Amino acid sequence: VFEGLERRLGFPCIAYWTSYGGSICQNDVMVMANLIEEMPKSGKLGLFMKSNGGNPEAALRLVHLLRSRFGHIVLLAPFECASAATMVALGTNEIHMGSTSYLTAVDSSLKHELAPVDHNNYAVSVSQDEVSR
Repeated sequence: VFEGLERRLGFPCIAYWTSYGGSICQNDVMVMANLIEEMPKSGKLGLFMKSNGGNPEAALRLVHLLRSRFGHIVLLAPFECASAATMVALGTNEIHMGSTSYLTAVDSSLKHELAPVDHNNYAVSVSQDEVSR
């Protein structure tokens, strides 16, 4: 499928697809770095993406990584690119969406060691503004 897509578009494509229970995380940036290591440093890249979101800092790292290797990034969004995935989408040069695609508002909350905890003693997300204060 991807070989046909690449032939039609005329540039390489990679997929970033998270499952319903998965999310964008810091480890994904390292895996993506390994995947694109052998690809040429300039030119276009198609990013086929579907995600419910995740860590906003990881999303920014992912965009920075892709931008350091490719001059033009085309997002191909067949389904949802929510929250942190919307951040990735906004970091691309082009966004191509279909009838089942959508972007969402960006939730920039973070978990921090000084954050309050829930009833299970796990840190809860707080806004970046709260972390700064």
